[in-house]
This record gives sequence, C-alpha cells and structure tokens, in this order.
Amino acid sequence: MPFVYNKNMRIIKYNEVNSTQLVAKGLAKSENDLTLVLADNQTSGIGRYDRKWVSGIGGLWGTWILKQEIPIEKLPFLALFVGYFIHQMLWKDNIKVNLKYPNDILFVDKKLAGILCNSSICGNQHIYSLVGIGLNVSNNPPPEGVSLDEISKRRFEIPNLINAITDSIVEARNLLIKSDPKIIFSKLSEINTLNLPLDNNLNSL
Repeated sequence: MPFVYNKNMRIIKYNEVNSTQLVAKGLAKSENDLTLVLADNQTSGIGRYDRKWVSGIGGLWGTWILKQEIPIEKLPFLALFVGYFIHQMLWKDNIKVNLKYPNDILFVDKKLAGILCNSSICGNQHIYSLVGIGLNVSNNPPPEGVSLDEISKRRFEIPNLINAITDSIVEARNLLIKSDPKIIFSKLSEINTLNLPLDNNLNSL
C-alpha cells in the first residue's frame, strides 16, 4: 500500500540536484502553496551564508514553497518559528534536541538539522517563501553532525518525517501570521534555546 502524504502537499522528487533551494526558486512562481522540492542527494547543498551542507543519500533534503501571504515585516522571523515547531516535533518523538540561533538543530553539540528560509517580495507584497530543511536521517553525516538513526538506534521513515515537518511548517506560518512575531522569543526561552542573542538589536526587528 503506497504511503499517503499530506493531502495539501505536492511533491516534486529528484534523484539528485545541486540544491533543492535553487530548484525551488526556479519553480516557485508557477507552483502552488506547500509544494515540496525533494531530492535523494544534493551535490551543492546550501547552508547559511552559502556554506556547503553535506547531504548524501539517506537524509531528508527538501525545500517547501509557501505561497500564502505573510506580512513582509514578519518574514525575518520565519526561520525562528519553523525551528521552534520542528524542535517540538522532535521532542514528541523523544529526540531531545536544542536549537542554536539562528537555524541549527543540535543533539548535544552535533548538528542534526539545518533550516534555511528565503523570501521573494515585490514592493510591499510577499510573493513566496522557501523553507529549506536538511535533516540527517540514515545518511553518514560529517564528524560534526549526527543522524536520527544514530541517536535513536531505530529506523525513521522519510515519508513520515515529511508529513510531520509539513505540519510543523504550517503551524509555524499560521502562528506567525496571526500573532506578534516577538512571541517567539518567549517560546524559545522556555525551551532553553542555545545561543539565542536576546539583545536589543534582535528584539528591535
């Protein structure tokens, strides 16, 4: 019996791409909300500041295209909201991770996942946002990384993770749209987020 994905989501699957972020950027204007660009392998995965993200077979490498309008003044907070809800998702599965500002998910001191958000705006209008997630699942991460299988000593199914992450992204977006985005600071403080610089510069966003 085939796996049933979230009914609101369309998946565009590749065996290999340079980067799902780059592919999604080329598709974003013509695709619908919650389209996922997914790849088994990335040859040039992108992290923050264009750092290379090692992303071989066995991991979850995807970029979600969000088309529902988000007020542009709230867009700088999108990665923080997504990170919080993915943190909560993993804790519910007894994967006791921490967040490292602004976009890393760590298990102890090793990187389990990264989040990369980019948005397109025209004037005062939000056109789309891209939410890229790189998650080590059963792949062999570099020495500074760790995988879900290694942490839990059990097998995680990528389709289940895709559905759970999609739900987390939708929850994050919905809360961001309807609330004061600074609510995320109190939520992150409650979970003892690592290295969150709650200084005047960040709070003034």
